[in-house]
Amino acid sequence: MKTYAKYLFSIPMLLLLLFFLSISAYAEESDAGDTAPLYDLYLDGEGYRTVSSVPGSDPSEIYSTVGEAIDSLPTSDGAAALRLCGVEISEPILISRSLILLGSASFGAPVTLEDGADVTFSDCDFTFDHPIRVRDASMTVISGRLLGGDGGVVLMKYSARASLTVEGGLLSSSGAYPTVTVHMGAVLIKGGEIRNTRGVAVRSEVGMTLCGTPVLRGVGCDVSMARPIELSWRRLPFSGTLTLGTDALYEKGTAAVIAYGATAESAGSIKLLDAEGQEVETRYFEESGFCEEKNVLAVYLPFTVRYLSDGVTFLTEEYLRGEIPELPDPPEKVGYRFIQ
Repeated sequence: MKTYAKYLFSIPMLLLLLFFLSISAYAEESDAGDTAPLYDLYLDGEGYRTVSSVPGSDPSEIYSTVGEAIDSLPTSDGAAALRLCGVEISEPILISRSLILLGSASFGAPVTLEDGADVTFSDCDFTFDHPIRVRDASMTVISGRLLGGDGGVVLMKYSARASLTVEGGLLSSSGAYPTVTVHMGAVLIKGGEIRNTRGVAVRSEVGMTLCGTPVLRGVGCDVSMARPIELSWRRLPFSGTLTLGTDALYEKGTAAVIAYGATAESAGSIKLLDAEGQEVETRYFEESGFCEEKNVLAVYLPFTVRYLSDGVTFLTEEYLRGEIPELPDPPEKVGYRFIQ
């Protein structure tokens, strides 16, 4: 009788355990970001239709533009995922909502992200005749290919609230304009590849953040910068190689920071070119007298002061312009007394 009661107690406990395990598995799936409803967009005659990926779903009405089809997607559950099914798009597109873009398509007119849009590119194969214009919006690239022409792939010059995050995938172009051009906003590159086969991969006038091992490759230099960049994010350092081009010319007796969050290895993995394309040596400083920040990579071109005794150097020190050298303790010499 005791054994029977024991098994009766164990069966409900087992069912309860299975229930909690199923809830846990569902939560993990939800945390992975796979809960956004997926819709396919395809060309139907002279217009576009969308249809849910749920089996048995009916296609939508015909929309004259892709923008109308995007605006028609449900918004109550946050972001929707839209898979473009090999469409060729010739009209401009304005996106002002949360959206995940997948599939394949070619864009013959500008795509603009605005009004707080949060757009993620994943598992896509897209070509652009014009760069994506990121206004007061966020753009994230997770995987896939975004291919541009002479104008590049991404243009950020409209709002300081614009942001671009690259976690993976490929952004590639082949023109005189950079693949990514940043006049305003924030850029974080954590992975993936950004390439330009005829020019600079990234041009930034406001700084940018690199971490992990992304690949940035251009012609002449990989990244052209007007302000120092960050080489770490949330304690994850940048550990790739890079050729930086700067707008500056450096004079003797000066020091200039080119990167914050650097490591001792940064000086060996990052090559710096000045405004004339000449290579300039850089040094890593854990601490320095010319910058309050720690762990910086800088151009350091001090004056060298040598102190001689009988023609032999007994002390060498470095000073920047404006610094006043301090006289060292005089050398000792038998039979002589130092007079200042």
